[in-house]
Amino acid sequence: MHKKWLIALIGICGTAALAEFGYLMYLHQQDLDAHAKKMSYITTWKDDMIKTAPRARKQIAELEGIDRDFLNLISAPADAQRLIASIASNWDVRALRRSLDVLPVLQDGSAAKTDLLALVAKKTRPQSASFDETLSDWYQFLWEQEKVQQPKDPSYADFRAVLYRDVDPHFAMYFGNDRLCTPPISQIRWLGIPHRALKVRTQTDRAADDSDLPPLADADEIVIAERQHEELPVPLARLKTAGPTRQDFAGGHIMAIFCPSKNAVSLFYLPPKSPLFSPSAFAYKGDWLLVDDKTQSLWSSTTGEAIAGPAAATGEKLEMIAGRAGKWGQWKAAHKG
Repeated sequence: MHKKWLIALIGICGTAALAEFGYLMYLHQQDLDAHAKKMSYITTWKDDMIKTAPRARKQIAELEGIDRDFLNLISAPADAQRLIASIASNWDVRALRRSLDVLPVLQDGSAAKTDLLALVAKKTRPQSASFDETLSDWYQFLWEQEKVQQPKDPSYADFRAVLYRDVDPHFAMYFGNDRLCTPPISQIRWLGIPHRALKVRTQTDRAADDSDLPPLADADEIVIAERQHEELPVPLARLKTAGPTRQDFAGGHIMAIFCPSKNAVSLFYLPPKSPLFSPSAFAYKGDWLLVDDKTQSLWSSTTGEAIAGPAAATGEKLEMIAGRAGKWGQWKAAHKG
């Protein structure tokens, strides 16, 4: 009898030892994977530094006089009067492009910003008489001017790369001679927000946000996403305040985005293991661009097309799906259970 208990005890201890060994091996493998991932990030960072330094020097070397005048407005504001006089004497569409890029970078209330804004207003009157300091109307004016006037501007991409590299090193990848950008780069507008200030909201963040929201009322408006005979309700009010939302659907995910400028909702189907998308610091014409956390490419929030970055080089586009408006109470009644 004691022998049987002893054998059982040895068996239990052996099983526990094997389980403990397996768990330790699992933790060890986790550490190895984390270390490998960290080293891959370091290698990528080193490669980027090696590539970026000579590229930056090349871009700076190829800047023209007009580019240097605008960049010096930022680095040497005490010389603003002379620089703005130089810009005014060579005013054309190229100068307007650079003015609209530099104004959000200049310090609010500085003489350089005040004088440059006054110069832009003076040079674009009477068309700009009603424009304000948000620059949106001026950008629209610029794009209309570019349809008529198309001056050669070979250094503009390099100018933007140098300018935005100082704002946030991450931004330089979208511009430069080897840029990955499909539309004219003057139509991609920086909104004055550093990339590092944009928090990528994970699904856990969104779940936490949703848990604090009151339950839907029957009269609440929803957008109903439809794909392969499946439906998913998306609350419109939450969509307007929470930014892009992502929900599990049809074996993958639905990403819903509200566009204020068009007062419309865009719905995209994302396959499993797709990257997370968040608002970026850029807009393409009137559309806020999204940035993915995998390639850091910029995507149109209304068409799903990759606009700039690695995904744009391969012509990637998100799958847009159909949707219709409805009321939560009606949809709930039609989908009991």
